[in-house]
Amino acid sequence: METIDEIWGGDLFNRREEAEDLIGYLESVTTRPSIRDEGHAHVLAVDASYGLGKSYFLRRLARHMALEHAVAFVDAWVDDLEDQPMVALVATLDKALEP
Repeated sequence: METIDEIWGGDLFNRREEAEDLIGYLESVTTRPSIRDEGHAHVLAVDASYGLGKSYFLRRLARHMALEHAVAFVDAWVDDLEDQPMVALVATLDKALEP
């Protein structure tokens, strides 16, 4: 199994620390009681200009989180080759949630 140090090897901008803060936040949000009746839906957006490291960060964040959580990572540039984009999403979720 991959270690956290291996996942973040070569991290020149110390994004591992940001990832650990984000993971802590996400874990705290999911354990809070909901104030809405419709359920627990959360959206996280990562926004930056082209070439600033979004893919680098998110790929490693997914690998880091997968050490303790089920993770479904969809890269639209790679996975969305179907006419129906839900196919890629459902296949990724199915794989991530396998026992």
